[in-house]
Amino acid sequence: MTTPTPTRRPACPHGTYTGYNNHRCRCEPCREAKRVYVRNRRPKRACSLEDCPQPHAAKGYCRSHYRAWKLYGDPRKLQPWGQKGCSITGCNRRHRCRGLCAAHYEMSRRIKAEPLQWDRKRPRLPAAPLHDVINARAAAGRSAAEIARALGLKTERNLYDLLKRDEVREADADRYATALGLHMDILWPSDEVAA
Repeated sequence: MTTPTPTRRPACPHGTYTGYNNHRCRCEPCREAKRVYVRNRRPKRACSLEDCPQPHAAKGYCRSHYRAWKLYGDPRKLQPWGQKGCSITGCNRRHRCRGLCAAHYEMSRRIKAEPLQWDRKRPRLPAAPLHDVINARAAAGRSAAEIARALGLKTERNLYDLLKRDEVREADADRYATALGLHMDILWPSDEVAA
């Protein structure tokens, strides 16, 4: 009885598109052959806008004009990347992301606010009424950790930092008042806020 001879697979022709496609070879010469094949098959079109020599990418535009069309609805509205400044008033640093410099972008990312809502010139309120409420709760026997947790602060250290401040931002004051179960008008009467 004879044993069947194993069928041998033909050797992979390296450096060819056939090696990449049919033999699933991913060596560098086969990858380069695939890139050349795809590049040669791609139609040689240019961007449909006048004065743009870039090759066509999608929808008749080059990559940058297609991106502008997709983001802004107008392919001619290209952003001068890295040339504009920070959008926060009084900041002259270079633009990094979302209209902000690196420092303001990191701050807005941490507080998870819209970049244009974040500004140093937000209204501030005196912190003394809030200090009085916190001190009254502490005198009633509540621990600093309990008060910090009630205010939505992460640690007791944040509570101590809050007690050192002379002013609080209006948005934070509203959040603290709500966390303490009080209305903002009780802590900060409207005539005191206007002053």
